[in-house]
Amino acid sequence: MDNECNWRFVSNNKAVFSGINDAGITTFSVDIIHSLVRECIQNSLDARLDSNKPVVVEFSFFSIDNNDFPDSINFREILQKCYVSQNDPTAGRFFNKAKKTISQPILTLRISDNNTCGLIGAEDANVGTAWSRLIKETGSSNKNQTDGGSFGIGKAAPFACSELRTVFYSSLDKDGIESHIGVSRLISFKYLKNEIEDWTTGIGYYSNNDNLMAISGQANIDPTYVRKEPGTDIYTMGFHIENDLESEIQYAYQDIIFSVLDNFLVSIWKNMLIVKIGNRRIDKNTLGVFVNELNQYSNPQNRAILNYYTLLTSGNSTIQKIELNSEEYGAHYGFQDGECTLYLMTGENLNRRVLMTRNKGMKLFEQGNLSGSIDFTGILMIDGENMNREFRRMEKPSHDKWEPSLYDGCGGKSYASTMYKNLRNYLKKKILEMFDKEKKIEIDAYGANSFLPDTLATNPTTRSPPIQSDHSEGIGKPNNEEGEAFTGPIGEITSKPIIPVTKKSLKNNAGLDSGGDGEVTRNGKKTKDEHKHHDAEGESDEDELTGFKNVDVKMRVVCLNKDAGKYRIKYVVPHDAANAKLVFYINGEQGDYELPIKSANIIHGSSVIKEIHANKTLLKNVKENDVISIDVEVGFNHYCMMEVDYYEN
Repeated sequence: MDNECNWRFVSNNKAVFSGINDAGITTFSVDIIHSLVRECIQNSLDARLDSNKPVVVEFSFFSIDNNDFPDSINFREILQKCYVSQNDPTAGRFFNKAKKTISQPILTLRISDNNTCGLIGAEDANVGTAWSRLIKETGSSNKNQTDGGSFGIGKAAPFACSELRTVFYSSLDKDGIESHIGVSRLISFKYLKNEIEDWTTGIGYYSNNDNLMAISGQANIDPTYVRKEPGTDIYTMGFHIENDLESEIQYAYQDIIFSVLDNFLVSIWKNMLIVKIGNRRIDKNTLGVFVNELNQYSNPQNRAILNYYTLLTSGNSTIQKIELNSEEYGAHYGFQDGECTLYLMTGENLNRRVLMTRNKGMKLFEQGNLSGSIDFTGILMIDGENMNREFRRMEKPSHDKWEPSLYDGCGGKSYASTMYKNLRNYLKKKILEMFDKEKKIEIDAYGANSFLPDTLATNPTTRSPPIQSDHSEGIGKPNNEEGEAFTGPIGEITSKPIIPVTKKSLKNNAGLDSGGDGEVTRNGKKTKDEHKHHDAEGESDEDELTGFKNVDVKMRVVCLNKDAGKYRIKYVVPHDAANAKLVFYINGEQGDYELPIKSANIIHGSSVIKEIHANKTLLKNVKENDVISIDVEVGFNHYCMMEVDYYEN
């Protein structure tokens, strides 16, 4: 019936049946907040209204009473119909949780943008309009070829964050049209239509007419918020939580801040973007505050963000800004002078990568394999229309890699491969031109401190005093008041093999040099004449990992409370396995040190903790593609570079 706002699921007409494994939603389920931030902000930047002003995107959590969920009674019945219609264990678990979510206060995330066009076309829902592409169309986009996203799959990201797979859209477009609609992406379920059993497509709309058009006026979901400027509001209903509500909200805000800095550092620096997270605001003026809050010792990406920010803002004379000369690269492909700008700096312990961005400033990926001998960090900003268009054509739907086989322009894969290869060669050339001429040849006698003393002992023949070796003003001078140069002969120095630093035990919080039976001290020497460390039960580290294979797994480590030694580890299980083991270390200057685990608690995922021993956590019920979140408490209460190795058998 028209004019009555309720949930409407349409018949599949005996055609397609939808299951729980929606490809679009699953794509963004591995790291839901990272995906949500990238996709939503990118879409907002693409819809920028006034190019002289930044787009403003806001992330805000609030809870609503479950009875205030639009058409809540009917929606509960729909969840039950989905539950009884499926025969998939995964779907069963999802709908059990969904029914629990809808029966209690519902955590909601509002994502609002300003200085955007809004959802144009809501009043007539014509195909190809912004409203139709977002609400009704699948796998289509008519965005400009230089825009950030044009595959049409990013709109699934908010659904991946919802325990109800339900999102409301509300908009005030640039022409003053107000509209809202709800969309729920569930599974096909049975229902009675004119007393005849039928099945739905699994996609439903909260609308007031059978044509599934937008409802006039803004959605009244967040009682504290009213839109006054053009833009769009996205409400993710039943936001995914893993633990208690208050800590999850704070953790989510922290994760959003990191994702904003990681993905949109350049956009904010260019003053194209402002992001509000709760009661905090990241803009060009406050960007440095947020970057400096990152613990650069907790993971390499934090350190990389700090380096990129320094590259953009520092007045250091070593920083180079190089605008494209198309005669060097690009003229063959139709690129003009200045279509990209390369920022470079050199220094110690930099990541030797170039952050690749296009016209909106969003991070695409970090280009490596450019130099194995020069420490540098770089940013490439592709701003020109021609260069943006050509490299956009080989961009993966996830916008994190260039794949020449995707190129749909003239010349195909071969043309795109050469264009990309020549860009890498151009970057290598510029790095060498800028820094190789300044590079000095040095021999790093790594490990020499294990057999050379800090000071040279007095020569027994000349009785000359030792040289000071630790202070630059005293180099080559004796350790006495006269300041006479050391002239005594140096005795013969006999070389000895350097033994590689091995994993070491960390047994207390006071320092890394613990000592004790079988302990390994910071300088690599054992206090007892033992060949390898054994634990309390007499089992060696090697024995503990017998039958286990080390597997490379990308993990996210977030510090929850440094003083309490509390961290959260997130990763995706690579394979089914009988058991898996997490092994924790601290990266030290001279090697890795075992990091003892006091407690561990799985807050998301089907794996079960079987045993905790020293720096190892043994898991069982390990399922492929399961998203695991583990809160751990470690025996160390200082900032550190934590390493977690993953083993399976």
